[in-house]
Amino acid sequence: MSNATVAAGRQTSRSSDFQEADVRQVARRRFNIYPFLLFLLSVIAWAPLLYPGYFQVHSGFLAVFNLEQLAGSGNKLRWLPTLGEQAGSLAGEGPLAYWLASLVQPFWGGIVALKVVFGLSIVMGGLGAYLWIRLLATTSARDKGLQVFAERAGVLAGTLLMFWPYLLSIIYLRGVPGEALFLACLPWVLWAINHVRIVAGSDPAGQTPEQSGTATAGWLTAIAVGIVLLFLSQPGLALWASVILLAWAFWPAGTRSGRLPAAAAIAAGLLLGSVIDWLLHGSLTLAGGDPGGFGDHAVHPYQLFSSLWQFGGSTPDWKGDPPFQLGLAAVGLAMLAALLLFDGGREGATQDSASKGYLGGRASHDMRYAVVFALLAVLVVTLFATTLARPLWSLLPFLSTTLAYPWQLLVLAGPWLALAAGSVILLERRLAAQAIWAALLAFVVLSSYGYLAPRYTQSLPDLHVASIFGDETITLLTANVAQPAEAAIEDTGAIDSPSGMAGEALTITVDWQALQPVEVDYNVFVHAVDENGSRVAQWDGPPQLEGQSYPTTGWALGEIVSNVYRLEIDPGRAGDVRQIYLGLYDWQTGQRLPANGDDKVVLEVGS
Repeated sequence: MSNATVAAGRQTSRSSDFQEADVRQVARRRFNIYPFLLFLLSVIAWAPLLYPGYFQVHSGFLAVFNLEQLAGSGNKLRWLPTLGEQAGSLAGEGPLAYWLASLVQPFWGGIVALKVVFGLSIVMGGLGAYLWIRLLATTSARDKGLQVFAERAGVLAGTLLMFWPYLLSIIYLRGVPGEALFLACLPWVLWAINHVRIVAGSDPAGQTPEQSGTATAGWLTAIAVGIVLLFLSQPGLALWASVILLAWAFWPAGTRSGRLPAAAAIAAGLLLGSVIDWLLHGSLTLAGGDPGGFGDHAVHPYQLFSSLWQFGGSTPDWKGDPPFQLGLAAVGLAMLAALLLFDGGREGATQDSASKGYLGGRASHDMRYAVVFALLAVLVVTLFATTLARPLWSLLPFLSTTLAYPWQLLVLAGPWLALAAGSVILLERRLAAQAIWAALLAFVVLSSYGYLAPRYTQSLPDLHVASIFGDETITLLTANVAQPAEAAIEDTGAIDSPSGMAGEALTITVDWQALQPVEVDYNVFVHAVDENGSRVAQWDGPPQLEGQSYPTTGWALGEIVSNVYRLEIDPGRAGDVRQIYLGLYDWQTGQRLPANGDDKVVLEVGS
């Protein structure tokens, strides 16, 4: 007799064989290997953090400078990251990521501390997605032997979130610890919400009403605390996330008795987060990054599917096309889930026994509702981030006060893409076969492997002279002054002064870094002055790179440009130089760029 399927919804004996073998394997295993496997996969995602040095990211070393400011702050609880952000605004970063980094900074320094936060964000996000999807998949399953399906769906979802291109761009291209930590915390909040909206009201076996009530209270507290953590990571995004979480709390499936408490806990957490921020920081301003041109930074639809991984700014131009893609694996598996949900998945819903397929009865009902919500959430969030929503941003300008750029909303799509991707294991049980499941994991990792190649630099900032010019446009990272004798030793030949005497020169080596696309060709001025402030020597002109002019308009975002300038000193006057004035100015107007409350950086020379 043939083993082929004889009716819709009936599975072959071969499919049943691998399924029963997996069930027996899980039943015999005492140690749950799946979280350990997820951690091993995470090593590939955070391995670039182990490379020495720091990344050449869009934000430059602003995160390092902010962390240094926190270390020197007298009241750390009332501190906000002010560099690269609007202090106290919803659009800026919160202090939570820097608070965590400050625990490590005294031991290994600021750069390592920030790398620890980034690595922790990758691992936390993946583990949170795994726990959330696993819980969502097993809530209505009565046969605990089928746990293998939930485990493998959870690992697939967690892996996708850890290797999601947008998360990798947050860390390795933009260098924003607050947003990375926000994405890491969000799946944990969803996990807690599911415990209330589905598990809490299902009357768990073996628990007294008092025990069940205590557990529910604990999960409600976890939801509120999680929302507070989101708010302390990125307050503007926390507001948007709360709207989606409220909709998820009331979404069909689960128990009616759990929906309202879950929604109440979300609202309480949002209110508590707002109050804590106001109490700790004194004010909360509704000011976005660029209200006038907010819509200009929206994502073009093609960028969501582009394979380019470039280091351009927030809009595509001749310097590069910034990456905003949702990821080949994420989009591909989500599309497969949609296909299985509305077509082939109907076969799974007709199973007359849970042992013949994971999706049967109530489990199928709950998961289908969850996948539909995930797909809708991704579509809505993505729409708001694209140029298609520009008319909406113009009609409702107050919405832009919560964000610096519209494309920040893409971070909210991450957990829902992970849910849709992981659900393919449940919508088509044959994909849970060990070999196919392993191939899916490899597909997720390999599709993002090319993004794990950040640009590094060994040029670290000198915190004593580091300065930010203009409206956080250009950073001076280092500035070293070599005395005439030192310069003569370093050079292969003598430096001739105007009078013919050798060695009467000062050599100034500086490292610049662009934090924003520079639209003006600024000139550099280097002035040597004596103790009375009188000018002894000077150099003015466009920035130099390897002896050639390198205009600021050609600097790429995050690029470090090393300049070497020589000041020829009149014979006998080299010892009179006490300070070097260094700065940038617009050669057309003569206007200098402000730096740290001044129009120049002062470097001390001699005793």
